[in-house]
Amino acid sequence: MKAMDDGFADRSVQKRTLASEAYDHLCRDVVHGVLKPGDKLRFNQLVESYGFGVSTLREALTRMMGDGLVVLEDQRGFTVSSVSRAQLLDLLQMRLLLEERAIRLSIERGGVEWEVGVMSAFHRLFKTERPTGEDPRLSDPNWEKCHADFHRALLAGCGSPLLLQMRDNLFMQGERYRRLYQKYVARERDHLGEHRLIMEAAQRRDADECVRLVCDHLRTTVDDVLASEFTQDPTTKIPG
Repeated sequence: MKAMDDGFADRSVQKRTLASEAYDHLCRDVVHGVLKPGDKLRFNQLVESYGFGVSTLREALTRMMGDGLVVLEDQRGFTVSSVSRAQLLDLLQMRLLLEERAIRLSIERGGVEWEVGVMSAFHRLFKTERPTGEDPRLSDPNWEKCHADFHRALLAGCGSPLLLQMRDNLFMQGERYRRLYQKYVARERDHLGEHRLIMEAAQRRDADECVRLVCDHLRTTVDDVLASEFTQDPTTKIPG
């Protein structure tokens, strides 16, 4: 009986590992726009494209429903979630609420480890900053990771795992919008300068200024998305 139990446990762990791997691949492709809004996610095509079994893919897609990346419709199966202006603006408002709360709690509760974490995350972002003159519409995976890590480090001292989980979910949905239309945003921004000011305000424990800077940073990104060339492109125009 013990051997059977161990074998069952091994298979369960393997299944969870495969489902997590499938989840990572599918999330990446939805966020990066490889799987586009409204695309039907048919299992026979997914099995061929990703190499996972149907049960593993179904588990991954069910998890993605909780992230707001896919929807399940009666008689139609799984579909990549649609996008809209109204949804993006609603997403921004919720993100602002959660970011402000997490920043204030982090500044109140965070210790030296939190301060070092924020400084280290900014230093890595600085070291991977895009070369001067590089097309701002190009995506650098290393920079994108460091950018996400910096914003996560800023909130890491809040002491609320649930708050961070909710914020991470909204961050992923926001990244989907930003990356879907990033190629249309051609204007230059001093990204490093914006993040430096945020980092310095956090180190000074100036909660009001840090919140203001982060909110301005997020609003500017959404304004860029809404004002970008994709609004004139009939193949990518979003409703609402």
